[in-house]
Amino acid sequence: MGTTPTTKMPSLTRNALLNSMKTVMSLIFPLITFPYVSRVLGAANIGKINYSLSIVSYFALFAALGISNYAIREGAKIKRDQASLTRFARQIFTINLVSSGIAYLA
Repeated sequence: MGTTPTTKMPSLTRNALLNSMKTVMSLIFPLITFPYVSRVLGAANIGKINYSLSIVSYFALFAALGISNYAIREGAKIKRDQASLTRFARQIFTINLVSSGIAYLA
């Protein structure tokens, strides 16, 4: 990815700040929403939802099995050719989309 004089790369400080804000929000958001959800759904229904989410996460894990390792290995081989890298990224995205769709249908 080449930079032109008109584009500006994000600074390390800005990225660190945004990452810290994301981490803090991921801790605060459940503290706010969980009491409301547990009061509305009740303990039994939250247990059913958590059970369903655990089953779905196994299917999602199976769908992504090996795709990221393949993408890293093959992407590193063609990192210099921008057109090939773009085509490869689209192919990986399509493979990931199809495998996730099949896993979620299962």
